[in-house]
Amino acid sequence: VNGVMEVKATATVNLTVVNPGGKYQYGDAQQLQLKQMIQSDYSGTVYTTTKDAKGKEMATTINVDVQVNLTVVTDLEKAKSTDYIVTLVDNIPSQATSEGYSDPVGIARGDVATVEVGKTGGYVNEVTSHEVGHIMGLDHTPNTIMEKSIDNNPNNRSRGTNAAQKKQLWDWTKNLPNGNNKNR
Repeated sequence: VNGVMEVKATATVNLTVVNPGGKYQYGDAQQLQLKQMIQSDYSGTVYTTTKDAKGKEMATTINVDVQVNLTVVTDLEKAKSTDYIVTLVDNIPSQATSEGYSDPVGIARGDVATVEVGKTGGYVNEVTSHEVGHIMGLDHTPNTIMEKSIDNNPNNRSRGTNAAQKKQLWDWTKNLPNGNNKNR
């Protein structure tokens, strides 16, 4: 590997939390905490390789700073269709999932997720950050925010993402041209 390249990237997560009818206490402090959690859980450094203009491999360091635009609405109709959307609910019905859990506290499909407030208690933000990871394409991984037990045990205290997860999320940024680039 010849040469070294450093990439600095800012990734913006546009997230709408739907708090139906303002039913759940989800004030400024909780919103700030969620933004900080997502920033902390998904920001970081990726080590990879890329090719220079002459086709020679270069060691590449990608430093990703995740920023969060968070909007809280009281009606799903007010959610932005271009955002990731997480809806707070009283109960997610028991169900079979790909990993066999019968009573999850959070579930994600595509760009949307649901978080059960009743069982998560003070851990709504941890479960929400975990579900955002699924929305972004991550699977369950031990000892990270993506620990599978968070789906049925919101007391799980694992935080952050590991090197492989960061690479999965952000490796594509190494091929961006210099300057501002937008990708959903």
